[in-house]
Amino acid sequence: MLIASGAVAVARFVRERLLGAPALIILCYHRITDTPFTVSARCVSPSAFAEQLAHFGRRYDIWPLTHVASYLRGKRTLRRDTLVLTVDDGYLDGFIEAAPVLEAQGVTATFFVSAGPSLDGRPYWMDQLGEALGRLQEIAVDKAPPVIGHLLTEYTAAGATGRTDLARQLVATLKEMEESDREEVLRSLGRHDGWAGPPAMGRRELRDLASRGHEIAAHGCSHAMLSALAEVRCREETVGCIALFRQAGFDVRSFAYPFGGAREIGAMAPGAVAEGGITLAVTTEGRAVRLSDDPLRLPRMVVSTQSLDLIAVRLEKLAWRATLW
Repeated sequence: MLIASGAVAVARFVRERLLGAPALIILCYHRITDTPFTVSARCVSPSAFAEQLAHFGRRYDIWPLTHVASYLRGKRTLRRDTLVLTVDDGYLDGFIEAAPVLEAQGVTATFFVSAGPSLDGRPYWMDQLGEALGRLQEIAVDKAPPVIGHLLTEYTAAGATGRTDLARQLVATLKEMEESDREEVLRSLGRHDGWAGPPAMGRRELRDLASRGHEIAAHGCSHAMLSALAEVRCREETVGCIALFRQAGFDVRSFAYPFGGAREIGAMAPGAVAEGGITLAVTTEGRAVRLSDDPLRLPRMVVSTQSLDLIAVRLEKLAWRATLW
């Protein structure tokens, strides 16, 4: 193992101690579960999450996201490599599986939660797609809209690995659509409007997490790609989402853009979240935080189903990139 061999530790020693260049990296988790998630590889098992947190506790300082604001203003410095832990989407496994592991390590996280599933009980469209793919044998693929018909045909014929890739392609295709067109596609797949998907945290769980020191923050209402929305809908998913959480008693100050890439965020969203009183917003741009970063466009490294060795190498690469460029 690379960690056991000491290769990563040597690289970190040279960078931190000899070059004096510790790095600040925000991590982005999604689901902490042993249950496969049809439309995403962004699942980490509870045992792997515990292993990762134990390793981080030995090798890094761990900050709450709120400390990043002080760091960007020059009021806080890095003692050594530092991580910030965030968990997106608001699924119940964040409460059941992630929170106890975090607390066993004596650290907290920011939970970016979507208002639709957590406050209103409305399922994510990605979960509705996943549910349809789970019963694809019941769907008349030849009657599916042409825009996804070929992908569904390939999906039915593919093995498990191929299906994972094709499911991601389906998500990538649907997220680009006008919302009304996506609704029509889901209806054509026999969407079950009453199906709730993987359970989301509700108000009770969110209040419990907040009472234990975790940050509850906003992640839109429906996990829509903000750059694809007209201004009115973009504001509903940003300013409107923030208002919904505050009306529910959560003083949200941070926001995670759904999907999180620069092209997916668009031009309007950062201004809208600032209007809603947000002081820190995070993307999925995979790099370390720089002192020059816009606090409304902070980068994060997405953690998916990977070994601890690979995660350690990725972290060290990001840290060196920040040092050299």
